[in-house]
Amino acid sequence: MSYYTDNRNLADGGSDSRRMGDRVSGNDAGKVQNTGNEHGGNGVQGKPGEIQCNRKNVCLLLSALVLGILFDVLFNGKPLGVSYPIFVVAFYGIFKLNLRDRLKVKPDFGWALSVPVLLLSLTYLLFSNEIFRVLNFLAIPVLVVLQTTLVSDSARYEWYTPGVLYDLIIGFVYRPLAFVGKPFALVSKLIRSKMKGDRYNTLGKVLIGILVSVPILLVTIPLLTSADIVFESFLGEIPELLRKIALDRYISHIFVALVIALLAFSYMWSMLYQKNNIVGFDWIGDVGVSAGPDTAVPGVSGEGAPGADGRNGKPEGGYMKKWDPVITVTVFCVINLIYLLFTFIQFSYLFGSLSIGLPEGFTYSEYARRGFFELVAVTVINFSLLLVFLHGTGKGAGTVNMAARVLFSLLVFNTGVMLFSAHFRMSLYEEAYGYTYLRLLTHAFMVFLLVLFIITLYRIWRESVRLLRPYIITAIAAFVIINYINIDVIIARNNINRYYDTGKIDMHYLSRLSWDAVPELVKLMENGDEKVSRVTEDCLYRKKEGLDRSEPWQSFNLSKYRAKKLLSKYELEYHGESTEGLDGYMEDFD
Repeated sequence: MSYYTDNRNLADGGSDSRRMGDRVSGNDAGKVQNTGNEHGGNGVQGKPGEIQCNRKNVCLLLSALVLGILFDVLFNGKPLGVSYPIFVVAFYGIFKLNLRDRLKVKPDFGWALSVPVLLLSLTYLLFSNEIFRVLNFLAIPVLVVLQTTLVSDSARYEWYTPGVLYDLIIGFVYRPLAFVGKPFALVSKLIRSKMKGDRYNTLGKVLIGILVSVPILLVTIPLLTSADIVFESFLGEIPELLRKIALDRYISHIFVALVIALLAFSYMWSMLYQKNNIVGFDWIGDVGVSAGPDTAVPGVSGEGAPGADGRNGKPEGGYMKKWDPVITVTVFCVINLIYLLFTFIQFSYLFGSLSIGLPEGFTYSEYARRGFFELVAVTVINFSLLLVFLHGTGKGAGTVNMAARVLFSLLVFNTGVMLFSAHFRMSLYEEAYGYTYLRLLTHAFMVFLLVLFIITLYRIWRESVRLLRPYIITAIAAFVIINYINIDVIIARNNINRYYDTGKIDMHYLSRLSWDAVPELVKLMENGDEKVSRVTEDCLYRKKEGLDRSEPWQSFNLSKYRAKKLLSKYELEYHGESTEGLDGYMEDFD
């Protein structure tokens, strides 16, 4: 008999057992009824998949927090010793406390595993062999996961079959992570019970928006600090302020305790309410996500996701769930605040000709040359965020919708500044180090991104516009244009002009350009500088040798034909001239 079914269906209790018909017997139907009541909380049925603020769930939350604090006290920054068996005993005590209704002590393999787990954990107290300390460090978690899965009746396979590997993978990967959002949902429920509905809903959505923006900022802020040393210097002063109030002494401890608490909560929650019915990840719970046509989270809809009908995982009317607009507004407020600071620094230091002055120890060339790829990476991240939230945000009140549009537009503006900053930096870099394929193609890519952002900006204010069509057209047009601008001619011409301005040129790189660059190299050969002329003539001599080789008519190429016709007018000689002294090495991003 299989219990593999969605727990949201189980919340319907007896009605589910009747619908299951021949698949569930009378006794088993009672188990289903039990599970539904426990999930809903004390026999009071809640919405499908909704967490309840009953004593059992609050106890699980508090005990998981205690376990997290204990882990930090015992292990954070400390060598393993007696701490290991103490933590193992504490874990089993909390596990027994929260799953006492499911655990029945009996003489079987699952309970017998307590002996090796305890003995192995005691080795950290009794012995000091480094090899076995490492091996036990790996073995004990495996035995603990196997035992807790077996004694809680959460295994899908017998422990002596190959399927036990599946249960172990579920225990290590799924159970600790699948419900890490439940504690936040439970805390929000507790807050909701103390606050009026409207105030709670807005506060909860704002908090979710802040939480969503944190991982985004964890990615974008390091990129921005790497891209701009002034921005990095500015943010570098913040840790100094924090050190004065000694926050750094507690942050790591708080982080470790919370992570362990979340993992422990999720692990025991999965066994308390799901057992072996693995249906999918539930990161957010029911906070800030309401059923209906206009509110949902991308990726939550679909098979196995909670829907308006509570049965087939799809809301009535076929609508997907979307982000609440308040959450979206919060996320983009936080992100845009950081970007506005970065934009201010760009206008003050980079575009403003350094009128304010750079931080001590930084030179203008160092400031201008770094950060291009980081800025492009942030631009791509912003573009992805914009598309996700633009399509994944539901309808809200008029003011909220307008705020979302303004913030979307502000993100486009800030990203435009980043693109211009990247373009400006790359131009300065090219002036100092020359022009190459990669450097010019990155300019083209930035222009392409800018066009996509302009199209997206139009879509922000005209909801009827479908983006995929103009995106595809733009991409095709951009690819055709980049093929026809004759990038070899641009590279050769710009590097030759740079030579006239600086006296630096990389003939080795120019010699590797295609036949399209031959007319520009001929001009360089006639520049009047004897050394450069001789080096260029050597380059053209080798190219002419290649052009003189006979090829079938099927290989005719107009670029080669023009180059051959042009070089045929010159009696070229090979001088074996060294490029030493030209000082123009310009490999991509040396």
